[in-house]
Amino acid sequence: MGSPKIQLIKKEFEKAELKHQVQQSGPLDFLEAGFTGDNASVIIRVYAVDNDRGVIVMSEDFAKFPGAKLEAGYKLTNQLNCDYKFVKFTIDNDGGLSTQWDLPDFVPSELVGKVAMEIVLTMFKIIDDTYPQVMKAIWA
Repeated sequence: MGSPKIQLIKKEFEKAELKHQVQQSGPLDFLEAGFTGDNASVIIRVYAVDNDRGVIVMSEDFAKFPGAKLEAGYKLTNQLNCDYKFVKFTIDNDGGLSTQWDLPDFVPSELVGKVAMEIVLTMFKIIDDTYPQVMKAIWA
């Protein structure tokens, strides 16, 4: 199991001794890794499709804005999207806050694993760094 791109990413995670697992959901393979930092604990998934398309790194619903706090969530999401150019912060219809970072299609296949792993680690750092702002918007 695992597309060639996921196998390249898995290899880099193994070299770095990062805990992870490869799973499949329909036609998509993905690598999943959990991280705990100073402020947040999240699961980040790396999705890859076997074609010329890139790789998508996501962390879904790592915080939830209740209905009364959605406006504050939207304002914060806008600010975070201005502050972090490569990570997309979004709030879904249920108030779940997610992040996404797309690996560019032009990354050569021999570098896909290394670049994807660096994106995962950077995304986690961004989530961990912004988590206090998210909690303030939810609880203030």
